[in-house]
Amino acid sequence: MKNLGIQRTILLAVLLPSVTIAIAVAAYFTFDRIRDSENAWRMLGYNMARNLATSSEYAIVTGNRPMLATLAHAAAKEPGVRFVMVKDEAGQPLSWSGMVDHAVLMGAGEQDRAHLEAQWIISLPVELRSLNLNDPMLDIAGGQGASQPPKVIGTVLLGMSTDNLEELKRHLLLAGLLIMGLGTILAGVIAVVVSRTLSRPILALSQVVGRLGGGELAVRAEQDTGGEIGHLQAGVNRMAVSLEQHNSLLQQRVREATEDLERKRQEAEQANLAKSRFLASVSHDLRQPMHALGLFTELLHQQLTDDQHLGIVQRMQASVSQLEGMFNALLDLSKLDAGAVQPNFRDFDLKPYLRKLDEEFAPLAEEKGIALRVRLASAGTYSDSLLLARILNNLVANAIHYTQRGGVLVACRRRHDHWLLQVWDTGIGIAPEDLPRIFEEYYQVGNPERNRRHGMGLGLAIVAKLARLLGHELQVHSRPGRGTVFSLKLPVAPLALPEASPSVLPPPTASFSGQCVLVIDDDPDVLDSMAALLSSWGLRPLLAPSLDAVWPLLETGAVPDAVVSDFRLPGEADGLVAIERLRERFGAELPAALISGDTVPQSVARMNASGLTILHKPVAPARLHALLTGLLTQR
Repeated sequence: MKNLGIQRTILLAVLLPSVTIAIAVAAYFTFDRIRDSENAWRMLGYNMARNLATSSEYAIVTGNRPMLATLAHAAAKEPGVRFVMVKDEAGQPLSWSGMVDHAVLMGAGEQDRAHLEAQWIISLPVELRSLNLNDPMLDIAGGQGASQPPKVIGTVLLGMSTDNLEELKRHLLLAGLLIMGLGTILAGVIAVVVSRTLSRPILALSQVVGRLGGGELAVRAEQDTGGEIGHLQAGVNRMAVSLEQHNSLLQQRVREATEDLERKRQEAEQANLAKSRFLASVSHDLRQPMHALGLFTELLHQQLTDDQHLGIVQRMQASVSQLEGMFNALLDLSKLDAGAVQPNFRDFDLKPYLRKLDEEFAPLAEEKGIALRVRLASAGTYSDSLLLARILNNLVANAIHYTQRGGVLVACRRRHDHWLLQVWDTGIGIAPEDLPRIFEEYYQVGNPERNRRHGMGLGLAIVAKLARLLGHELQVHSRPGRGTVFSLKLPVAPLALPEASPSVLPPPTASFSGQCVLVIDDDPDVLDSMAALLSSWGLRPLLAPSLDAVWPLLETGAVPDAVVSDFRLPGEADGLVAIERLRERFGAELPAALISGDTVPQSVARMNASGLTILHKPVAPARLHALLTGLLTQR
């Protein structure tokens, strides 16, 4: 009943008692009629047997058997009579007619009356009744006559046929079944009508509630009935009106909140864009003098011989290198934001990169007085080896930086279907409220004064972006005062062939023989430092601040062997356009490269799409020397 609908429930509630009552009434009257018919049939037999017994009295007394035979034949011809038998006082048959049962013929008597009645055989005695002399005119012996009790002089047996009775019973049963069927049908019709009448408004109300739940708040229930259902319909309509009003108010608030959120989002985007533009502009403007400073420092280092001045120059170079690392972090972030970094996935072994990590950071850890342990183990994985190495470098550098005692552990372990690469430290740890923000750009834990020695707060932001780019899950767990562990999940892949680790660039040496290098840059200091450094390497520099200034230089007949151009140049032509125009004049095989301080994501994307070799300012002299060596060997 719980799973039935309301219409079926009402239908069953009305139908079951109605059908039960109809069957009970029909059955009662049918069996009552059958019982009355049996009693009437039995009474008819008794009457015929009584009349025969009365008529047979004289014939038995006088021994008139022909008369008895006539009476028996006449009685046997009555409807429903199977046989008739008349017996004397001793139970001997005097006369019979019809189909007499053998047991009856052989002498069943008064003692078997119950058995005979069960077989529809009626047995009545034939009694000799005395004459009642109660006439006042008669005076016998001076007194009145007395009534004597009747004397049994014989027995009448009358067998009734039940064929007609059984036929009547069948008709009565069929009539009862018909009445029951008609009653059941009538009860079903009444139940259907009642169930539909009662359930229709409830079902309609249920549909209205369902549509209201589906968001159609304008729908209303039709109030076409009274009573409790009418009150329920009115209540649902009031609820619908209230819901519609509240929904309208809620939609208005949502619109207002959405508009406010969109306005704030646009403001945040504008602020972020302005920040990015400011950082890109500041980065470009700072990279220019830093690039020149690095080149001048290298020149100074080449010209000085005494140890005291060389020590000062080396400290200057270390500061320039530190600034270069900061600028490179900004550049990496700009590349990632611009989508200019495309992973080069391949199978490789982690072991050489873990060894290189140990070699590179062991001196730094030793200088701080902490231990660095790198567990070297072959682990085949599928990723971009260079980007993954950058993630490891940033994580280890960050761990060493924030660890004052104890140590740092780098380990790679197999976990089911993946490698778990972890960097543990025993540093200061990260408070729970700071954990959600450590991957934000420029956010640093424990550096509110923004000490430049603690970096710029971009290392973990770059780690998170690179991990998302490579599709590697990155997790962090930390306990303040106990330390932090960063975990990176890497896929398992077959071990690849061992590869050679990248070697450190050798210090620049003068290995050129007077080749002409065209340098295009709008910063005079950069041009001066490039001219001095290239000349010290045995090259012949050709300097121009813009593309327009190049053409007069070429009128003297100079032919560049290579072109090194800045990306951002004065006028409409940038470095890409300048190289394209020069290749149109000297041939597409003219070696060329870009050296730029621009970190705007769109500009970075354009440079990466050009296919040219790109170095970002400030450029270390060794890298510049390697670049020129590669360009000039192409001629």
